Amino acid sequence: MKKIIRLILQLLKFPKVIELQMKLNTAELKIEILEETIKDELYTTFMKRLADANDSTKIKKENRNLRLKVKTLKSLIKDDKE
Repeated sequence: MKKIIRLILQLLKFPKVIELQMKLNTAELKIEILEETIKDELYTTFMKRLADANDSTKIKKENRNLRLKVKTLKSLIKDDKE
């Protein structure tokens, strides 16, 4: 008799277990989606910053060249005045 009562109680709890398992699966799926989204966003951000770093080096080179040109032109003007 006790075995039958236990079986009945287990059967009554079974839908609750299924419901909890479904919630767990849903939560795990959402976590996976969030992880993938974060990875994609981090990659995009990283690539943008990498491109910015390349732009800054180009700007620095251009700035250095312009300063050299200015220096050369100033010396030419100075030589012409003398």
